[in-house]
Amino acid sequence: MGLLSMPLYDHRSVTLHIDKVKIMDIKLERSQTGIASEFYVAGELSRLGYNVTLTFGNSKAIDLLVQKQNIVLAVQVKGMQTTKSIYWNFDETKISDDPNLYLVLVNLHADKPGTKPEFFILKSAEAKQLFTDTPKGKDKRTYLDYNRIKHLHIYEDRWDVFGKTELADDDELFWKELSTQTFVKGYDVDEPEYTEADIKEPNSEYKKWKEK
Repeated sequence: MGLLSMPLYDHRSVTLHIDKVKIMDIKLERSQTGIASEFYVAGELSRLGYNVTLTFGNSKAIDLLVQKQNIVLAVQVKGMQTTKSIYWNFDETKISDDPNLYLVLVNLHADKPGTKPEFFILKSAEAKQLFTDTPKGKDKRTYLDYNRIKHLHIYEDRWDVFGKTELADDDELFWKELSTQTFVKGYDVDEPEYTEADIKEPNSEYKKWKEK
């Protein structure tokens, strides 16, 4: 029992005995988990300026179509409903190698209404590298582990990955490679190589080499 003091109109107060409020366990149906997750993701992407279209049907491979600046991306959404949930199930045959396919993993925290849902955004190729086969031995069934994804610290709220097309990635790699080649050409053939640790600390061997 708890105590609650309530002021009256004539500035007196009355003390009421109240029971502690207990939040009832919330149990969502599978379809409710999916719908809630899709709408949450659609809302976040719309807030970031994307045009979002929800798809309809059973056993969908694509849940959302996302468009911005003439680029259309496909999104598959997977949701879990409670804080204690540990993984997202997948049908591996529905995850293609399309560079414009993204997976958004959602933990709704439905058992804690005051807690904001968590979002983890992966490209399909990244997700495939993290898949773990189910112990039942079904070839097409696999899952992504919640704790593993969360503790990698690179996928949570990674909304900026949308719009980075394969062309943009190739362009980025080109400039990185060009920078590396230019850096290497700055050294003569007979110049000794140094590690990052050597650069950070005084290197007596380098001084001897220069004095030759």
